[in-house]
Amino acid sequence: MAFKRTAGDGAGVKRIQLIDRDLTDGTLKSDKWPARIALLGQLAHRMHGSAGVIVPKFLRERIHEEQFPQLLWGHFGNLRGVNEFEDVGALVVVGRPAPHYSEAEEKAAVLTGQHIETLPEGSKWYPQPEKPIYSRSIPGAGWLVHAAEHPDPIVEQVRASVTDDGLEQALGRGRNTRRTSDRPLVEYVFTNTPTSRWVEGVVHREELKAATSWIGVFLDMGLWIKGGTKGLGDWVQLFGRVLASQRLKSQYEVLFGKSAFEDSDQAADWLKSQRHDNHEIGCLASLIDWALENNTLAVTLLASQYPLDDFRPVRAKVRGARYFAQLYVRTSPNQMPQDALREFLGDLAEEVEIEEG
Repeated sequence: MAFKRTAGDGAGVKRIQLIDRDLTDGTLKSDKWPARIALLGQLAHRMHGSAGVIVPKFLRERIHEEQFPQLLWGHFGNLRGVNEFEDVGALVVVGRPAPHYSEAEEKAAVLTGQHIETLPEGSKWYPQPEKPIYSRSIPGAGWLVHAAEHPDPIVEQVRASVTDDGLEQALGRGRNTRRTSDRPLVEYVFTNTPTSRWVEGVVHREELKAATSWIGVFLDMGLWIKGGTKGLGDWVQLFGRVLASQRLKSQYEVLFGKSAFEDSDQAADWLKSQRHDNHEIGCLASLIDWALENNTLAVTLLASQYPLDDFRPVRAKVRGARYFAQLYVRTSPNQMPQDALREFLGDLAEEVEIEEG
């Protein structure tokens, strides 16, 4: 009797994976990551029409899911038999289950009754030898990553049964084997733990953090302020007031520095320093500036194409300001950008003057 170890992807499946540094539980417990993960889901939803997000349970409990009703949510340990992700356009899987090495060692000893090799006392984590993540387009080629592996083969089986199998179960919720060109799927695997799945594109952690910074918030909410424009600080501050005016306190606020909203001068300085001091943020912001100025249909974001075709130019200034700022606002079909900006601002629209872009 023979069997194939892994089922192949159906037509129309594409996979993007994080390769340089893992998203550990310690990383994901920091204050900004719940907002980053929610934003990831929103960006994926915009790019692919619908999205599901699977995260560790502790992280899901910190995400205000009611603010993101378009997304489907799930968490590790509660996925067996779940079919609700089988039709999403994008499946975002963040992190991976990971037992501490001492726990894996104890379980291996209890289950087998054999002597096992333990890691030296004081070890922080498993050894991390190089392992491959394979490219779909170039057979035999790919990327080498440092991933956990216990030197004792029995303990390694215990570790893999939690981490590798748990990750495979999460990814399997998108039903990649059943996809067709009419029902495509993009998997975003935000862990550098290798799987048996082919990968089309890769993302580095600094790219991920740039996409899920204030840049992603502006894109998701549908307003872009061109870098270097006059009156920039006024608009950053006004953007903050739009966030604060929402019925539910926006989870996005944590992705901005406090000085971004205190007054217009500090807001302008904050945004300039963000672009100047962070290479990935500066590059991505400049790329979006260029794409919008040149009417480009999309911009590369997380190794995918984020649509910009519904953004339109509009010039506006806060009343009392000297300069009109160059803005780009997301519009609905047949909607004028001036009307779209007023809709975005809501009650605050009375505080601005708008002209054609």
